[in-house]
Amino acid sequence: MILPDEFRRRAAGQLDARCMLRVCRDGGCLFVTDYPARCPENAGRARRALEADGWDVVPSGRLWRLDPGEEMWRAFIRCVPREELPDPLRVSLPLYSLAVRLTRTPSAAEDQPVAPLRMLIKAVDTGRADEVLRAFPPLLSALLREKKPLPEAAGWTLIWAMNRNIF
Repeated sequence: MILPDEFRRRAAGQLDARCMLRVCRDGGCLFVTDYPARCPENAGRARRALEADGWDVVPSGRLWRLDPGEEMWRAFIRCVPREELPDPLRVSLPLYSLAVRLTRTPSAAEDQPVAPLRMLIKAVDTGRADEVLRAFPPLLSALLREKKPLPEAAGWTLIWAMNRNIF
């Protein structure tokens, strides 16, 4: 399963120098890097390599904001493993019920929203279940009001994290 470390390794493989590559703490992208500031002479080559690998690269001052491109997100959604639910007595019941709700609403990978999944992957990286419990209810309410599909892959990712005691 690809989670922050796998995404990080994939991005770092395109950046040939020691640079900062960390999970972005605000919305809209998965990582931020200072590569263009540290290696301005190779920035053009690195950016082309990242974009060829499927990354969206957005300059932000002397930094780049990196996010998996649409096809990379869809590939991630398609490969999320379907695991058994953990023992409900050993995990957080609010997280458990959220995972059940999400996995019981199957939808095509192309239809699933990416923003909730990005937020969940960031929370997995930090181990902050409280962020998931705070952010997901309003996100899901908005999706339901707009009659849009729920992020089923987020439910399977949540189960994956609970089964590994990340949450």
